[in-house]
Amino acid sequence: MKRILVIVSTKFGYDGITNVVTNYYMYQNHKDLRMDILTINPVDEKLRKSMRENGDFNFVLPYRNQNPLKYFLKLISIIKKGNYQIVHAHGGSCTLAVEMLAARIAGVKVRIAHSHNTASDYSTINNLLRPIFLKNYTVGFACGKEAGEWLYAGRKFEVINNGIDVEKFSYNEMSRNEFRERYHLQNKYVIGHIGRFNMQKNHEKLITIYEEISKQREDAVLVLIGDGELREKIQRMAKEKQLDVRFIGLSDEIPKWLQAMDILIFPSLFEGLPVAIVEAQASGLPCILSDTISPMTAITDLVKFVGLKEDDSVWAEEVLSLKERDRKQEREIIAATIKEHHFDIRENCKEVLERYEELICQR
Repeated sequence: MKRILVIVSTKFGYDGITNVVTNYYMYQNHKDLRMDILTINPVDEKLRKSMRENGDFNFVLPYRNQNPLKYFLKLISIIKKGNYQIVHAHGGSCTLAVEMLAARIAGVKVRIAHSHNTASDYSTINNLLRPIFLKNYTVGFACGKEAGEWLYAGRKFEVINNGIDVEKFSYNEMSRNEFRERYHLQNKYVIGHIGRFNMQKNHEKLITIYEEISKQREDAVLVLIGDGELREKIQRMAKEKQLDVRFIGLSDEIPKWLQAMDILIFPSLFEGLPVAIVEAQASGLPCILSDTISPMTAITDLVKFVGLKEDDSVWAEEVLSLKERDRKQEREIIAATIKEHHFDIRENCKEVLERYEELICQR
């Protein structure tokens, strides 16, 4: 039996890395596979139930920043006891050096680092840990080309697509109408965003873009899905500007929200390859993204990039000039396109499992 330990170095919730790890677990073939997951907070009930059924375990350790040494020593102990053949750690910076070094000390020969970003909020720590990181990982995965080039500093890496269940997100007009009625969004132009409230996602820019749009479209409403340390600040900003902004918080109904929206805006300062944008395209939803986001994100012609430094009025003009798409008519074409670009999670899981097997045999 293959024994894999997957590590998520950030809080497990409704965010990009969480979605990727959850998808790759839920759609995986667990025959002859033990796949435990280590997190800094418990996984959600749906994933926990599936893990119990498969005989897998969710280890929970306190956030490493609170007590790095305790985290490090406990991690080594868990890896040793589990007798894992592969440790696969997901993150966004060279702080993954902690997990990679722990796995090496514990005797694991296949140590996979998985990059999900193109920059770090903690550049000083990232630079200090880079030499340790580069010395201790053995295989580099990345969600996209740019994320790999940034983390692995010119070394070889493999792109592992942030696959999704295409059918789950395909446009459903009945679902759209029911959801818009539930949240009183009938006759509204719904601008959406999905992401953690942090510096990276650039919500302040999003608010000022929406302010420009609302001057020309009185029916415009901004829906923000997610949570985070900057949520209260953005709520105050929206209130001061007297804007119609709906703060939904964390949600497990993302497919339905994407049906209800009319456009998605992502003015991020940096990104890897956001799974939310892949899901939005599967829903037939037009997406306006900052030019700091990987061009690989544009799987379909629904995506358009705007310079991050462009004035808010330029962003607003791009949004308002978009022609309405027939999402129902384009549904099958979009689904086929996403699958052709290898973002179908079922096929992605097969490819990752084959790669695990190859790496185990090579060592």
